[in-house]
Amino acid sequence: MRLDGVSALALVLVASFAIDRLVSGTLFLITWSGILTDPEQIAEGEEKYKAKRKYKVIYYLLAGVLGIVVMASLGGIMLLTALLPADSSVTGTSIFRFLDIVVTGLALMGGAEKLSELLKIGKETGGVFASASAGESPVKVEGKLFLEERK
Repeated sequence: MRLDGVSALALVLVASFAIDRLVSGTLFLITWSGILTDPEQIAEGEEKYKAKRKYKVIYYLLAGVLGIVVMASLGGIMLLTALLPADSSVTGTSIFRFLDIVVTGLALMGGAEKLSELLKIGKETGGVFASASAGESPVKVEGKLFLEERK
């Protein structure tokens, strides 16, 4: 299936969301079963830092497997193919196909990670698309206000 640029972008966003949800669900099951320690449950310090790094490595490995293997090679989502003209001579080579799968997988993996950050910000502030500063307290002004009538 040949996609135009806008359809390819929409497909990447939907696929990135699916990858993020699948990886997050898998990581939840892994931490719930006790195989992996949840970094949020550890007190501040070196252990928390190591747990966060391990958690992120596992997240990227799972997202990479889903993005590169499942979505790009089996799902037929190909970004480079969608962006190049249909009559391009390089799209038929095996090296191009390999690069297309890798680039598409990396885009899906990176999109999933950024989407995950966006969802975390939304959860903290009360809305999916709320800005990070929305969680700050409002400005408080104290003093006296004098109103004068104009003549």
